Amino acid sequence: QNAAHIRNCSRISKYNRIGGTRQRKLSCSATHVVLSVAPEALKVTLIGTIALSLKFFATNSYLGYVRFKTGNRPPEDEDISKAMKTGVDQTFGQDFDTSTQKAREAKYLETRFERIVSNDLENIPLGLFLLWGSVFSAQSISAHIACVCIFCLARIGHTLAYINQKQPGRAICYLAGQASVFLAGINGLLGM
Repeated sequence: QNAAHIRNCSRISKYNRIGGTRQRKLSCSATHVVLSVAPEALKVTLIGTIALSLKFFATNSYLGYVRFKTGNRPPEDEDISKAMKTGVDQTFGQDFDTSTQKAREAKYLETRFERIVSNDLENIPLGLFLLWGSVFSAQSISAHIACVCIFCLARIGHTLAYINQKQPGRAICYLAGQASVFLAGINGLLGM
């Protein structure tokens, strides 16, 4: 069990007879709140967080790699680009010529991975925030664990569906991930 110290504070207003003004004081007394966490729920939530962090690192790294092919890296990365033999000047994409099929395919792939990373940034942090918040008050540990697993699998599935251009698979994974987060939040509220 983890103990957290919380200050229980209340405002006290007094009327000052001298000068006719009100004085406010903040009165605080220390209390203890005990947070109890099921070890298996904590473990699954941590494993899920690590898995999604690795997934995000992988997709973000691949986006960085693809940007070498479109010249969309900073000029100081030119030496790395030459070592990779991309044949493209790194100018933040300012001078990228899309007249060839190969160049258009590289730009298309870059845009696809930008969207994947952007979607992850919009959904994973808030999802993990709610999952971590609900782990402390979950009414059902099994439901919490199921929500964490569904969220992680749905986010990984969403990325794979996005890479492989699969619809409605991508939408189903997105909705499953969102539903699992909302259910985890409700589970946490019911446990309070």
